[in-house]
Amino acid sequence: MGKSKKEIGKIISPVLEKLVNRLLVIKPEDPIPYMIQYLADSIGEGAKPLSKKESIELAKLRKQYNSLKSK
Repeated sequence: MGKSKKEIGKIISPVLEKLVNRLLVIKPEDPIPYMIQYLADSIGEGAKPLSKKESIELAKLRKQYNSLKSK
């Protein structure tokens, strides 16, 4: 048998409360991808964070991509 609305609310409320709290603290420029990542992380399916080296490489690639895209 399925869970009642009250039972589901007890499970979801803390997650949503933490999510909204993080949104208010971090204030991401684009909140949708942040929320998706947060929820994926909360159930253990999120991607591992990038290392400093990977972040630098990603920034370089994005810059290069934008340069090529504008040509």
